[in-house]
Amino acid sequence: MLAVALAGCNGDDGNGTTSTTVTTAVSGSVIFGSGSIPEGFPSDFPIPGAATIGSTLVDQSRGRYEVILFIPSERDAAVVFFEGNLENAGYTITADGLEGDLWRIEFERPAERGRMLIQLEDTGVTSVAIDLTIE
Repeated sequence: MLAVALAGCNGDDGNGTTSTTVTTAVSGSVIFGSGSIPEGFPSDFPIPGAATIGSTLVDQSRGRYEVILFIPSERDAAVVFFEGNLENAGYTITADGLEGDLWRIEFERPAERGRMLIQLEDTGVTSVAIDLTIE
């Protein structure tokens, strides 16, 4: 079964306001999307206010979520944001450090574990790939 839903529009409305296209596709127990945090993702997970939501994936049978964020800041500022705010949300950081061009943070709290890779793109925007499993 494959279902696709589109909502919203993309671009400037002439008044300086932009909107984002939200796309969802379902294939079996996997839901692909973009433009919004997927349903079931922890509502208290720290997401910077200026972040744009890129692609998302939910594997319902495994309790797995993938979310790509784009943040208009330097990588180091994003790392500081996540290090502090993950702990404030009750996560324990289990690994944290630079691996080549990527900053990797692994984290967990009861019934949740995950990791994120943070990379500064050529455009000056930082991309963050979040992989979270809820048991």
